[in-house]
Amino acid sequence: MFNTVVGTAIYALGILFFIDPAKLYSGGVTGLSQLIVNVVELISNNNIHINLGILSFVLQVPLLVFAYFKLNGRFVFYTIVSVVVFTLILLFKVNEPLMGSDMLTNALVGGILGGIGNGSCIVSERLPEEHRYPSSTGRSNRENRWAPTRYSCTV
Repeated sequence: MFNTVVGTAIYALGILFFIDPAKLYSGGVTGLSQLIVNVVELISNNNIHINLGILSFVLQVPLLVFAYFKLNGRFVFYTIVSVVVFTLILLFKVNEPLMGSDMLTNALVGGILGGIGNGSCIVSERLPEEHRYPSSTGRSNRENRWAPTRYSCTV
């Protein structure tokens, strides 16, 4: 569980401090949430504010229900932990990126943090069985686990 919480926290901090304030987009449900938040703020002239963390959580719920019926229960539990940690961190809002207005630096630092965070969540799969706690950070890992069981292919 330690890998899941720390990895998710690293990933979420990359989004919170670098990607989202620079108006860059990540992939998956988080990127879709960012897009919805920015479009709603643009259309309403910043009169309507949607919290990125809450919207991301709401959009994750159908995927978690799907995963509950199709994947290992332990994997789903750790994925739920990851989604909750991610949501709690993204409840905060940072208006200015930590690296200033340099988009490339924000993209690189946010991407590196995202890679480290996602990697630490799935690295436990390489450990002996009694120490494994595989999880998904709520992004594409979950779908990558389901596709091989459904379509007899690797992702």
